Amino acid sequence: MLESLLDHRGLKPILNAMTKACFLKMGGFMAVTFRNRSLIRITIGLMAVLCNLPFAQADNISRSDTREIMQRIQESVYQQPLQENYLRLYFFPSYPVSMNWTSPRSLLESSMDGIVSNPNHPISHANVEVHCVNAQTRQTEYHVMAGASSENSNHSARLLLKEKVGFSVLERSWPGAYENLDEIAESFESRIAAKDPISAVTYVISESTCQRLQEYHDRMMANPAPTYYGFSARPRFNEGGGCSAFAASFAEVAGIVDAALYYRWTQMQRVPLKLMAGYGVEKISVMEVQESPHSARWSMDDEPHMLLEVYDPDQMHRWVMDAANDNHRDQNTKSEVMSALQFDVRSIESPDEPIFLGEPDLLSLGRQMWIRNGKSYRADGSFVMRPH
Repeated sequence: MLESLLDHRGLKPILNAMTKACFLKMGGFMAVTFRNRSLIRITIGLMAVLCNLPFAQADNISRSDTREIMQRIQESVYQQPLQENYLRLYFFPSYPVSMNWTSPRSLLESSMDGIVSNPNHPISHANVEVHCVNAQTRQTEYHVMAGASSENSNHSARLLLKEKVGFSVLERSWPGAYENLDEIAESFESRIAAKDPISAVTYVISESTCQRLQEYHDRMMANPAPTYYGFSARPRFNEGGGCSAFAASFAEVAGIVDAALYYRWTQMQRVPLKLMAGYGVEKISVMEVQESPHSARWSMDDEPHMLLEVYDPDQMHRWVMDAANDNHRDQNTKSEVMSALQFDVRSIESPDEPIFLGEPDLLSLGRQMWIRNGKSYRADGSFVMRPH
């Protein structure tokens, strides 16, 4: 029956790629999908994560020195190396399937479609680069590229399938890691080979701000505490963080993120508590989430909900593309590799607030799950989840 359904959807080659062991592993969940055809692609997406199936992939790429890779990529966009103090953020939007935030149901389905369509950061990604120069010689003194990722791609699928947390996955964290240059270069190479969109914004910053960013990065990397991934983890509390929150935190530390930019870079939705495990129900399966009438729309303010605010690489990428025609920009560059903006913000004073805003405060729920501690709740159970 599954084979005929997949064949009907034009996905029969995917079935041939799945192993018997993986089917046995997923058998209980597969059985319930026959009740609703729209669950098929959700199932396939989760299987892709859990079973590490090779769906859409870029051609094999010959690897070379990672620094040379990044230099070649940057030279294809920028006419000459920028020998200034700068902060640069890179945005990898979800592609070819964009995340659909119209409703909880559409978000779940588009996420799974993305996993099947593009295994290289299918639900978007972000990286950050910091470059500082000597004040006299203008030569590079400090140069890092960084990013945050999940320790294992299976964690989010495990929370949805085994732990049955439903949309509580958006408030939970799991083991994370900081990306090294090899991993970052591989992401760029894969994206470029597949001709997936990439965008970037460069902020030319003051010497004091660059030193502040250097201190922020080095203290974070030197911290021996565990690193977590997910929306509940906050970079400026030394908890780790999602990829976009991690990258955006450097712009926050530099004093660049004002209210207008925060609005453009973030996604805000009210997630119904009825779709979240731990709020009235102990567990809620993917099938129950998908079939629930509460998945048809986001909550209203007077309904029990989690107000979720997250930095969204899709929004950040869209902001770059929208700003491409802005006459107030300092520089706009388009190439076959990426679209890029550049702004001179040396006039912005380096913030005097602490680099880190507090100590880690995540509560362990066991089974490699953590949740933010000390949240404030309304009488109806509603609460707010922001990236800082």
